[in-house]
Amino acid sequence: TQPAAAPAKGPVKLFDAVRVNLAAREVLLDAEVVTESAELEFLLCQSGTKDYESILATPAKPSHVHAALLLLGLTPGRPARWIEIEDEDPRFVSPRGPELQISFRWTGADGKPRTADASDWLALTGRGKGAMPKKWIFIGSAVLPDNHYLADAEGEIISVANFASAVIDVPFESSDKNAILTFSAKTGTVPPRGTKVEVVLHPLDGAEKSPYARALLEIDRFGRLQIDNQPIEPDGLAEWARTYLNAHGRGQVVIRADARALVFDVAQAESELRLGGVRDFDLQRLEPVGQVLPRAPQQATAYLDDWARRFANPKDYLHEPGAQAEDVLRQIDYQIRELDARKSLWEEYARHLQSQLKAYRATTQPAGAKGKEP
Repeated sequence: TQPAAAPAKGPVKLFDAVRVNLAAREVLLDAEVVTESAELEFLLCQSGTKDYESILATPAKPSHVHAALLLLGLTPGRPARWIEIEDEDPRFVSPRGPELQISFRWTGADGKPRTADASDWLALTGRGKGAMPKKWIFIGSAVLPDNHYLADAEGEIISVANFASAVIDVPFESSDKNAILTFSAKTGTVPPRGTKVEVVLHPLDGAEKSPYARALLEIDRFGRLQIDNQPIEPDGLAEWARTYLNAHGRGQVVIRADARALVFDVAQAESELRLGGVRDFDLQRLEPVGQVLPRAPQQATAYLDDWARRFANPKDYLHEPGAQAEDVLRQIDYQIRELDARKSLWEEYARHLQSQLKAYRATTQPAGAKGKEP
């Protein structure tokens, strides 16, 4: 066997405006100054999105920054959140996860290279009190049910205001409310607008094994499971959980279930994960797609009465009822075909089970005995 190749010694282009230096454990982003003195919600955003409330903008997509950090072995952490506690006021929990150092490199007006820590370009404002961020948290935004990356929608990369949708956040409570913004650009320190800047993201020692992590378990309408896009069977969840918690002792699992998944599917998944040691869950149930079709005669009667009212008074409704009815008929046709496929599956399953039962009976009953046919 060939020995493993050593990481490239210099930066390697991964995406547009994104480079990775594996040997130095750095992600490098091309950016430029877009704000020299303003109240901030972001340190860095994607160009053309939140430029008016961010010091820097980059052509890089947030999802590409996320992918680059994964390449360094990091696992997304947990964004800021409020926890409901019985008989107590909600409690704020700050972002937790892999810790990063963020710094800047650029060329000054005199042609000399300059460097600065990210916090050097920030000033405290409003009612915010506390220290400047010397470390940052890779919270990893979120993957939406349609597989789009949440931060890509608004270009949110490095937040200074606890945006759960950003890729990276400050490690303490800040604010995303305009009345109490915590940070502003530090006038006189930030280079002139248009200055090209290299943003350096460097994981702190131990970031790869941060105790705080977040994994996504998805359950589709058929009860099929996948964790971070990898299929897994229910009886494999406990072992997966033990491996996950061995690396991230306080790891969270987000369970996102299709609206048509059975309650049993969700309960079984959570039970297996608990057997593996998981205690921190975020249970999410997706909204139904299309109309919920009647499942009992009384419901069908009520729905038809509603359709009669819509057809009698179409101008009273925001959407034209004829087009809506056609959508429902297409949905019914699709679900009938789906039921036919499930009927065929169950019939085939029953035939095989019948055959296995017959073979079992033949080996366990005394000669001449008659077994009961199911």
